Amino acid sequence: ERTTIYYGSDERNFFDLYYQGSDRTAIIVHGGGFVTGSARGGNARTLINYFLSHGYNVVSVEYRTCTTTSF
Repeated sequence: ERTTIYYGSDERNFFDLYYQGSDRTAIIVHGGGFVTGSARGGNARTLINYFLSHGYNVVSVEYRTCTTTSF
């Protein structure tokens, strides 16, 4: 079961907590160079499922990405 917890003033600042009572927790921060990626996207989902299937609680962190960039 997923619980979403918001932090900060932007709706994109949240983390999803998948708690299954374990004493081990994996924290996933998606990649993407602050330009792309998602806490619920394909790569993050693969890691979430992996750690859940191995008995970990999981926290998957989302954050604001840049809307413009100079690179």
